[in-house]
Parts: sequence; structure tokens; C-alpha cells
Amino acid sequence: MLKINEVLSFESSLFRILTILPDSVIWINLDLENAFPIEVSRTEILKGLEDGNIKRAIDPHEPLAFIQPKKESIQEIKRDQNYALIYPLISHELFYIPAQRGKIIREIMDKHDVTKQTIYRLARRYWQRGQTPNALLPDYKNSGA
Repeated sequence: MLKINEVLSFESSLFRILTILPDSVIWINLDLENAFPIEVSRTEILKGLEDGNIKRAIDPHEPLAFIQPKKESIQEIKRDQNYALIYPLISHELFYIPAQRGKIIREIMDKHDVTKQTIYRLARRYWQRGQTPNALLPDYKNSGA
């Protein structure tokens, strides 16, 4: 049985299951900075789990789900703003289809005056880090401060 947000190891990379469709699974590579959601046959994944080519893995971003930013802190404000910005994309049932994704991104760009790169960076972060608002918390630990 497969679960949404489950992390799987395949060909020395980690993949997160974003959604499960009747005959396929949408997953994203956690190791690639420029990864896109990919549709894969559900049967292929189940066969891979059965024969050992695909293994269940520990989610490297699981701790993010338990972080409680201080109320009204910059961290919380940025997280919530970024989540609101990409919500039309991440909540769309066809987000994994490039043409649909492109249309939604253009609408977000027009409405909020942001770049395509910003939207993709935030969406990837959301998908790769566990599909929770906390996936969008700023990485202050990496800022050198």
C-alpha cells in the first residue's frame, strides 16, 4: 500500500509521493534542485517495492512538521505569505500536468507580480519537504547569521 507523502528510495535517489491516482502515482525527486512532479505507473512502483528495486525510506524533512514558529514572527509571516502565494498551484488537482501547471503559474505571476522562478522554487520546496505549510519556513540556519 502506498501513502501520500511517503518517501521511497529508487536508483540512489529519494522520491516523495505527492498524490495517488487510480493507475499512477505522482512523485518528485527530493535530491534534484530543479525537479518536477513525475507521473509513474502505480504497478511499476508496487513491483519495484516487491522486487527490492524501490525501498521505503525515512523522510529527511519530517522534523519540519513539528516546528512551531513564534506567533507573528518573520518566519511565520513569510511561511504564510509563501503558502498563500502558491496555494492555487499546489491545491489544483492537475498540478502535475505541465500545461495545467504553466497556466496556473501565469495566473499567479499576473496577480502577484512575482517571477516564475519564485513560484517554482516555493512549489518545489513545498512538494519536496512534505507538503505542509512548514515546508515553506525560511532556512535561516543556512544564512550564516
